[in-house]
Amino acid sequence: MRTVQRALHDREVEAVDTYRQIELARLDALQAGCWEAALSGDRIAVETVLKVIEQRCRLLGLSATTATKESNQGLFLSTNRLEGSAHRGSR
Repeated sequence: MRTVQRALHDREVEAVDTYRQIELARLDALQAGCWEAALSGDRIAVETVLKVIEQRCRLLGLSATTATKESNQGLFLSTNRLEGSAHRGSR
């Protein structure tokens, strides 16, 4: 049974990776289509390129919200360690 579950999981991972690659290719095409206009100062093209970049970052897990959550979690863990050290030192 574990072999079947592992095989299903592997197929799901492959499907997600394939979907991600397709979406990245679409985003690349959209960005390429707007790039020259954006560099020329076309405000709508600039906004479009920025939205494409933002979407790509989200797709790759590089979005600011992801980074902020990870930073905040790290800060929380560091604060807890410091508080724990302070409590042990005061005993």
